[in-house]
Amino acid sequence: MKTTDKNTTSESSISTSSEASKIESLLASDESQVSSADALKVLRYFWPTIFNISTPKPLKIGIHKDIAEAKQIPEWLISKALQFFTSRDEYLKQIKHGNKRINLTSGNSGTVRLKEAVDAETKRYYQSSGYKPQRRTFLVTKAKLVSTDTPNDK
Repeated sequence: MKTTDKNTTSESSISTSSEASKIESLLASDESQVSSADALKVLRYFWPTIFNISTPKPLKIGIHKDIAEAKQIPEWLISKALQFFTSRDEYLKQIKHGNKRINLTSGNSGTVRLKEAVDAETKRYYQSSGYKPQRRTFLVTKAKLVSTDTPNDK
């Protein structure tokens, strides 16, 4: 039994060591080489309860500033991770009027306002329906120059 416990302990320290080295390599990587999911892994490594994927909670407004102050994480990585995390359907479902927001220490940091809840529902609708805004393109085939004079030229 004790042998199994020692093996388990050494295996967990190896995986933690492996995970730490992966996080270090992600922090040193170029922005184009890091996926959104990997960027989120970095934040989850430092704050696993705050960035819980299965039961997310609304985050404090401006939490990106707190993250930047707390750890040496590049701004682009923070932005990429937060955009990915806060766009997930599980997170958007938690953005309900009056729900409490949390900070990096899981403390209360305000509540969700009505406009934010409506915006989250709208975003969920667009994501679920596959709605994509249409970009209108106009092709100009002929243009005519009327005048080059400005009122000050006369």
